[in-house]
Amino acid sequence: MANETSKQMARRSTDRRFVTRWFVGHGIDIGCGPDPLSKFADFLPLMKSLRPWDMPDGDAMVMAGVSDESYDFVHSSHCLEHLVNPIEAMKNWIRICRKGGHLVLTIPDEDLYEQGVWPSTFNSDHKWTFTIYKSASWSPRSINVLELLAAFRDTVEILKIEKLDASFHYGQPRYDQSLHTMSESGIEIVLRKRDEATAKPAASEQEAAELIAQAGQLLQQGRAEDAKTIASRAVEIAPQDTRAILALCDVYDALELFDEEIQLLEEKRSCFPAPDAVWLRQGFCHEHAGRTDAALHCFEQALALNPASALAHIYAGRQLMRKGEFSRGLREMIWMWHGKNPELGLTQQAGIFADESARSTLPGKPLLLVADSGLGDSIQFVRYARQLKAAGANVAVQVPPTLARLFQHADGVDLVSTPDSPPSGAWTTVPMHNLMCAFDTTLETIPAQTPYLRADEREAAQWRERLQDFRGLRVGLCWGGNPGFPRDRARSVPFALMARLLDQPGVTFFSLQKDADHQAPNLIDWTSELHDMAATAALVQNLDLVISVDSAVAHLAGALGREVWLLNRFDTCWRWLEERTDSPWYPNMTLFRQHAPKAWPEVMDRVSAALADLATSFERGR
Repeated sequence: MANETSKQMARRSTDRRFVTRWFVGHGIDIGCGPDPLSKFADFLPLMKSLRPWDMPDGDAMVMAGVSDESYDFVHSSHCLEHLVNPIEAMKNWIRICRKGGHLVLTIPDEDLYEQGVWPSTFNSDHKWTFTIYKSASWSPRSINVLELLAAFRDTVEILKIEKLDASFHYGQPRYDQSLHTMSESGIEIVLRKRDEATAKPAASEQEAAELIAQAGQLLQQGRAEDAKTIASRAVEIAPQDTRAILALCDVYDALELFDEEIQLLEEKRSCFPAPDAVWLRQGFCHEHAGRTDAALHCFEQALALNPASALAHIYAGRQLMRKGEFSRGLREMIWMWHGKNPELGLTQQAGIFADESARSTLPGKPLLLVADSGLGDSIQFVRYARQLKAAGANVAVQVPPTLARLFQHADGVDLVSTPDSPPSGAWTTVPMHNLMCAFDTTLETIPAQTPYLRADEREAAQWRERLQDFRGLRVGLCWGGNPGFPRDRARSVPFALMARLLDQPGVTFFSLQKDADHQAPNLIDWTSELHDMAATAALVQNLDLVISVDSAVAHLAGALGREVWLLNRFDTCWRWLEERTDSPWYPNMTLFRQHAPKAWPEVMDRVSAALADLATSFERGR
């Protein structure tokens, strides 16, 4: 989400209550970030002072050191969704507001922002989704705003709750509309703290809330065992509280105690207002434990209870894709982008076509392929631009800036843009994931010809000259993915294990791990010079082999046609299928799979042996 406070003030300027009643006196701006309310002090003449509060100031959930009733107003723009315990945060934000003062809060609306997908693909740090009120949510981490505020009904008065959809374009393929200049995709809440608080939460409820907050903090610090003890106490105190149950589930997930989590959810099924949410969470557990069929069963049970659950459709599709059943799987995964519009036909959902007769409309058609997930996904699916171009379409792509230069060298791409600089003219928007279904892809028809990406010739030549003095096999290493990815702890390899490879004679190793602080003999680290993926591609194109975890670097090496060894976690991503040691997406890829969760040492032993053989063969072939 971008410049949210600026968007809000453009709208608030037409409502005098913000100027004459709500932003009056001394205030605090919680989670202000780079777009603080203080930028608009000239437009708020009754605002006497405003204290910024962001991460360096302390935990926004606790507000330690801020005295009770310190401020005339509390402002927070898109902070609550990042906090472990929103109820605890609200309690403290109300605490520091003076009686008769106001709280002005904005949060993302789950249907306008996340749009049916959890965990959030637009902001991986989001811990909760929010809706004003509905009987059931597709999100397993949904908070009904009215239910949240009901806990404080004796403390605050609700003055305003509004769904901020004035600039939202309904019916469009799924993308982060908050990136637009005026689109807010959120909910705004204005509260007044009552002059007299007449009631306090029950002692057990208060104690449970505090324990939930402590467990969340311990989990963030990596102290999962300690968090387990605290979260278990919370469930004992409040055995029917779904927040406590989910807090313990989060701990079990961190410890990979998936069977314990499944059993807990089964015991507490009646505590959840939406039964399909329990099946969803149990499905995630089975998926993470590598039990594809059991996970599929859970997602199908969730769909039987709630056929409109976009999340159940998506994850059912992933299990089917992992099993190689592309035809069924793709028609489930399409809910990623049109879960709110199931009445649309397949042709409309696919974004382009679903049969040969519809493909006749492609010649001359302007298509904008939009990045709809991570960097690796965009690299994987831009391969379809070549087929679209061959069918006569004009093809543009819209990707994050770090991919922009790289995709200028993608086969079939005519124009590259970024979300901040969309192309002019009328383009038919196509989310990149939808291209699989649009082409009715099967295992046999995956467009697997590589390379379909190339490094800039001048940059590649500079790296080639720089590397010519390094003899023997030249190998790039990437041992970690995006730390914001929910399962990153499962897919990343501890550096100490990767470092076992560095003693291999006849090999020079190059780090491809951005922002790493590890140093070791025989590991050359030039990543400070790799400012975008095009720069990384220029180096990778001059390497003999890339060894990488499941990350964008692995996709990049595969798309460039370089040999790549993928270190694949036990609960494999759908795209790598099951049990195979090769990939139908990248013919130059070899998969080294975990045979059990956390079993990286055994994987690295196999990689080390294979690397020794390759180095020997390389030396003999010189």
